Amino acid sequence: MMKMKLKGALITCLLVGGATAACRDDDGASSKMGAGGSPNDEASNVDGDGDGDGDVDGEGAIDGDGDGDGDGDGDTSNSDDCQSIFEVLNSDSSVSSFFSAVEAVGMTEEIKEFEFTVFAPNNAAFERALGADWSKFSEQQLLPLINYHLSAENVDAQKLAGKADAEQEFRTLGGQVEVVINDSGLTLDPDEQNAHLLDSNIFACNGIVHVIDRFLLPSIKDIVTRGADYEGLKSSLDASEDSAELLEKLEFKAGEELTLFAPSNEALNPILTSQTSDEIQEVVLYHVHEQALTAEDMASFDGEQLTMSNANSDKLSVTTGDSIVLTDQAQVDHTILHQDIRASNGVIHQVAGVLDID
Repeated sequence: MMKMKLKGALITCLLVGGATAACRDDDGASSKMGAGGSPNDEASNVDGDGDGDGDVDGEGAIDGDGDGDGDGDGDTSNSDDCQSIFEVLNSDSSVSSFFSAVEAVGMTEEIKEFEFTVFAPNNAAFERALGADWSKFSEQQLLPLINYHLSAENVDAQKLAGKADAEQEFRTLGGQVEVVINDSGLTLDPDEQNAHLLDSNIFACNGIVHVIDRFLLPSIKDIVTRGADYEGLKSSLDASEDSAELLEKLEFKAGEELTLFAPSNEALNPILTSQTSDEIQEVVLYHVHEQALTAEDMASFDGEQLTMSNANSDKLSVTTGDSIVLTDQAQVDHTILHQDIRASNGVIHQVAGVLDID
């Protein structure tokens, strides 16, 4: 067995005879790997129709094979003539911002070689969500958002459209996305972002591309549970007897927004071995503020204190200047390393150390 990172999403792979034969992500979903090393999801827990074949349509097409003929290209044309997802996105000017972001986070080789369904927001949707100056975003800010638009499942819009009044979910590299099918067509993430397909079933050699009218934002829970940068925090959540309650706290809820100050993986490792479940819960909730505060917002809190979400509603002091410094209850200063990681229900800032209550 080996564990590899697909740009922030953890995948465990089984090696057979020196070749990668099967993979699964960190939630346990299995994926076949083709000759080119492409993940082909076959686990029943991400199989929309529950038949274990890895598709979400119940029609028997293998993943990445839109027409069901088993050649993986989505149509009956010669596979030598088809384009990769990289080429499809690169040639479509309407999704040039999304393609540039994929390049910026270093995902170009993945979309050339791995099998995906890609939900590509058009330029208007992309810039409406991230602003015209999105190119200033760091990889830490962009990667969870790009991953939320890539799925290793075969999501064929034409086949799904025939299942009127149905609800399904599919898994992206960045979390679960709900799909509702009705007379109006397909709607992605209807409770949060209400995205629709503008151009669907653009078949590539290694998958399918759909152009959508919204930029999909993962929840804070999605980012924490799916991102390699947050393994330590996820382990902390799992170590608490109230893990489900803590995860629910980070989930999207209409009208509720949060700020999460996420400690680095290295900083959290000692905490996991030295504290009880209740103590871990207090520590985790001391990193959550029940209001979404960007780095710009926090400038207005310079010299003031934030009330945190742990049982004692402990305070966290904010100092702004060349950098943002948080002073915890133990009077230890912590600098924010990576700021303004966007989520559907708030914002995440990564800090170097664990905020201490004592």
